[in-house]
Amino acid sequence: MTETDDLVDLVVSTDELDSALTERSIRAVRDWIGAAIRGATGDTGDVLRAYAMASPADGSAMTFDGTTAGPERACLLNGAFGHTLDFDDTFSAFPLHPTTVVTPAALSAGELADADGEAFLRAYAVGVEVLHRVGKSVFPTQYGRGFHSTAAVGPIGAAATAAVVLDLDEDELRNAIGIAASSAGGLRKNFGTTTKPLHAGFAASAGLRAALLAREGATAHENALGGESGYGEAMAGEAFDPSELVGDELSGVADIALKLFASAHITHGSMEALRRLRERERLSPESVASMTATMHPGGREVLIHSDPDDALEAKFSIEFCLAAVLRSGKAGLEEFTDEYVTAPETRETMETVEAVYDEAAIEGLGRYGGRVTVETTDGETFEAAAAAPGSPDNPASESRLRGKFDSCVAPTSVDAEPLAAAIEGLAEGGSVSDVFDAL
Repeated sequence: MTETDDLVDLVVSTDELDSALTERSIRAVRDWIGAAIRGATGDTGDVLRAYAMASPADGSAMTFDGTTAGPERACLLNGAFGHTLDFDDTFSAFPLHPTTVVTPAALSAGELADADGEAFLRAYAVGVEVLHRVGKSVFPTQYGRGFHSTAAVGPIGAAATAAVVLDLDEDELRNAIGIAASSAGGLRKNFGTTTKPLHAGFAASAGLRAALLAREGATAHENALGGESGYGEAMAGEAFDPSELVGDELSGVADIALKLFASAHITHGSMEALRRLRERERLSPESVASMTATMHPGGREVLIHSDPDDALEAKFSIEFCLAAVLRSGKAGLEEFTDEYVTAPETRETMETVEAVYDEAAIEGLGRYGGRVTVETTDGETFEAAAAAPGSPDNPASESRLRGKFDSCVAPTSVDAEPLAAAIEGLAEGGSVSDVFDAL
């Protein structure tokens, strides 16, 4: 079997989900939809709406700002809306945002096919698994070369998702994977700009487009993933590991880490550790002389804005993230505003933060874990360590996750209760149209 055949076999052999996988999938989809609805209301949402008006793509597919568009355009907008706040999930093992890529593809394809909840959830889980396997096969080399994994792997997972919903045959699926592989891209250089959330939208729409093209007869190389000049070699060279594409278990959904802070995931363990210290020791900006955050070395490639100018850049600044937690006890959507980022109190507190990257110091805490050491103005030293909340190593409670969903939806015109019920009903005979009817 070729590398592409391995993925085709995975997709066609997954015919049902067990209850645990179904529950995890619903929780992740609900979490993402809340973030997408809120993301559609912000500045980036305004940019995307202006673009949509200037370049019409009419259709009946629903978008999370309450309008409609053609299926591909809806994928682009919804994927970007869901990633705008950086409040959407990632894999725990490596930095890729799965749900904001595969869910828009499943929703748009689901509207085209009038899909039921079972088909939607199976497509979601399969797409996440494809992202997990392909992502691991090229990580960390692909990421180290400057690619954003969400955009560089995403189209392939979105294509697999759409293929399940659209019921493509094996040859069409193989072609869809090949077409999607030719859409891979996305540069980490653009972190902290509007382009980063667009990466998710580009990936989702490219995957759906690949599946629709394949359904109508478009072709690709039978093994676009492997061999000379294939996806794996192009993205990772000799480091490409095709053995990651093979497996008997669906482990992707179980590796999803849900976010409880609206920033780069690498900051979350340190933020949680400081949150606990602040509460336990009654710390304040006035009582703290210095803070040191110790994180995984991968943070060097992500935390590229030590002196952020705005809220987008602040999501990639450990200096800001710890300053916000120390000032406010949290770092939620209210803190990630340009006004909060540039406030004198925030800037002064940021100056007390130092970043250290040492994998051994966070052993056992996962890739997004962190250790924080605080020196007070009275000469005392306090230290705490934590895995990222919401990760497999530190699962979040249902009440905390539902609270996040409710808080995201609250400022909008959407009623959280019927929407949550529609999402949860996908496993109980509901359909994709039920979810959009609840918006």
